[in-house]
This record gives sequence, C-alpha cells and structure tokens, in this order.
Amino acid sequence: AVSAALENLGTDTTYLCCVDAAGNACSFICSNFEAFGSGLVPEGCGFSLQNRGRNFVLREGHPNCLGPGKRPYHTIIPGMVTDGDDFYAAFGVMGGFMQPQGHTQVLFNL
Repeated sequence: AVSAALENLGTDTTYLCCVDAAGNACSFICSNFEAFGSGLVPEGCGFSLQNRGRNFVLREGHPNCLGPGKRPYHTIIPGMVTDGDDFYAAFGVMGGFMQPQGHTQVLFNL
C-alpha cells in the first residue's frame, strides 16, 4: 500500500531545511510546477528555473493581479519561526494549494 501511494506523488517539488551548530538556518523549497519548469537551466548550475509565476494574473482588477503592494496567492512558502531575534524553527510543507493550510497545521503543532 505504501509503494502504491508513493507512485502517485509528484516529483516537481523539493523541500529541505537545515540548521548548523551556530544557529544559521535555511528553509528552501524548489518547484518546477510543470514538467521542466521554464525549460531554462542557468549555465553551470545544474537545475532548471521554476515557472510558478503562472499562478499570478496580469489582468487589471483581478484579485490575484500582480502589482505594487499586492500579495498574489502563491504556493512557494518556505517557513521560518523566530522569537524576537532568536531562531526557533525552520519548516515547510509540499502540496501546492494546501500549503497555507499545511503551514498553519505545522505551526499549531510545534
């Protein structure tokens, strides 16, 4: 049953977080969204650039329109929690449009 479930998972998103002994932290998510993302690979880097900007809308007046002072809905959401100036946690979830809800679940269970 587990292997059948794994076969249905997408392979376009990778999330990782790490913290070193000095407390430096990284919360990183990379998602190509469709196939090979933009199809562009920066010379010498070995990875393709994402195309997640597709979820933005350029039609003026649309609630998800890209523009100054706007916060269009997006699903690339690496998370980090601090307490004042102190680092507390790095976290993230994969799952497209459920990420805001997934982050809320993680935060409520830290």
